[in-house]
Amino acid sequence: MLIRRGAVALLIVLASACTSGSVASSVSPAGPATLAILHPAEGDQIYGTEVSVLVRLTGTSPGDGIFAYSLGATVVARSSLPWHEIKGVGYGEHVLRVELVDPDGRPLDPPLTATVTFETSKDE
Repeated sequence: MLIRRGAVALLIVLASACTSGSVASSVSPAGPATLAILHPAEGDQIYGTEVSVLVRLTGTSPGDGIFAYSLGATVVARSSLPWHEIKGVGYGEHVLRVELVDPDGRPLDPPLTATVTFETSKDE
């Protein structure tokens, strides 16, 4: 999938639509909790050094923890929001890992993670 700079605005709209309304912190899971990375998708080619990340959490409430966003083995951000903009990403292949952790940053038991590989390169 080819990602262009105009996609960032679209992602923000999508993220806002996904999180509109109130979310109760005591939601009982309807099934097993899942975490998925919606953007970037597996194998995406992203032009530039900014990567917009959008995740979807189902089966549990975001109030149960925070998202830890990692590139390789390095945690680059922790946030309660299901989207994040990673800036200054070097050119090349990257492994993005997102994990729902407790408010103190400790992994949940069992862990709840999602991973994708993508590539960044210079503008076309």
